[in-house]
Amino acid sequence: MTPPVPRNSTTTATCGGATATATATATATATGTPSGASISGTITYGNPITASPPAPRFIKNVSVASTSGTPAVGPIITGTPGTYTLTGFGAGGYTIKPTKPSGPNAAVSSGDAARVAQAVAGTVPLVSQNQRFTADTTGNGGANPVSSQDAAFIARFAAGLSGSGRTGQWFFFVTGAPSPLPTVPQTYNDNRTYTGPIGTLTGQDYVALLIGDVTGNYNPASHARPAPGPEKSTSVTAPKLVTPADSEVIIPVSVTGAADKEITSYEFDLRYDPAVIQPQENPVEVTGTVSRGLLAVANPNEPGLLRVVLYGAYSIDKNGLLLNLKFNAVGASGSVSPLTFERMVFNEGDPGTLVTDGQVELSAAAANQAEISGRLLNSMGQGIPNARVTLTDTTGQTRSIVSNGFGVYRFGALQVGQTYTISVESRQLAFTPLTISVTSQSVNVDMIAD
Repeated sequence: MTPPVPRNSTTTATCGGATATATATATATATGTPSGASISGTITYGNPITASPPAPRFIKNVSVASTSGTPAVGPIITGTPGTYTLTGFGAGGYTIKPTKPSGPNAAVSSGDAARVAQAVAGTVPLVSQNQRFTADTTGNGGANPVSSQDAAFIARFAAGLSGSGRTGQWFFFVTGAPSPLPTVPQTYNDNRTYTGPIGTLTGQDYVALLIGDVTGNYNPASHARPAPGPEKSTSVTAPKLVTPADSEVIIPVSVTGAADKEITSYEFDLRYDPAVIQPQENPVEVTGTVSRGLLAVANPNEPGLLRVVLYGAYSIDKNGLLLNLKFNAVGASGSVSPLTFERMVFNEGDPGTLVTDGQVELSAAAANQAEISGRLLNSMGQGIPNARVTLTDTTGQTRSIVSNGFGVYRFGALQVGQTYTISVESRQLAFTPLTISVTSQSVNVDMIAD
């Protein structure tokens, strides 16, 4: 549906570095005086493809305001019905534009990354130009704008990582859809220009698209995913492990009830104690698991929280070992870390998920092994948290951990008689690397910032 626009008005938008200009031909007659003028309309979602036929979804928290004209009008923030009314116009012309902040949104998930992967593989094509536009996270446009890079950007966004293209951004359209023509870039109009004096104009509607919401499950009420019934539940279990201190820790996560449910993606947040275990640089291993056909993106940047996203074009075909998580033991013998699933979602919430949390307990290390531990301190003797400490041996092999809230670090599984170099990376302070010879099973090294 194309809402009325005043004669001789133009709409202009920039996409991918090029500018597209469309001339509106509809006529809107100004009535009344400027003091009684108003412009009103409704903002709806342009990719609600989860219902047949799709029910209208109205977009709230959109800011509608003038970008030219005196005096300025707005912004007006849309509520649940998605409607807006602007008043207070002067006698001259105006340009009106809606905007909505980008950011985390539950409507963009691993399921969207999987949907793009299916489209790229040709197993499930995208069905509309609007859907293709939401999938084009790189913003490269064109007749075939979607690639595996778009899926990767969505997965990074779902994992809370930077470098996700334009995923999570909102775009608005006067005509209700991106251009159906195979132009590069795709053209769209996101504002209206009116010649004065402004009358009483209704039906000045816009259509919104959320980049990354390829499945179209944006929920204007809560942004929540659908709540599945218990009969569809899938169960995920983390183990209770006892493993030697100062060693690699492999955490096998198992799944039941996953077969024949068309699961092409899942994501979870796992809490652990960073003083006991810490994730490796590449903490997800799917080789030999039921997730072997999926790609993984992990975010271990927040100490104590590991965020994982997996997606692919083909579904999990059986139950069993879901994936392995790779950690390093950094705590002392006898310490215990919980393994707590804060969130576990298959596809976009269907099937539902039951989780069983686990734990890792560290046992005594071998008698011939040594450890280096200590604190990172500033010149006032205060501990420096969240600094990366790297241990390098004489062969050039490195290991890294993050200091805890008190500035404490610890490396185990070292060899007595060997020499190691300790270096520190901190956002605020500089540390001079130290070379240490391990002459006993326990060596304490406090490092003070320069």
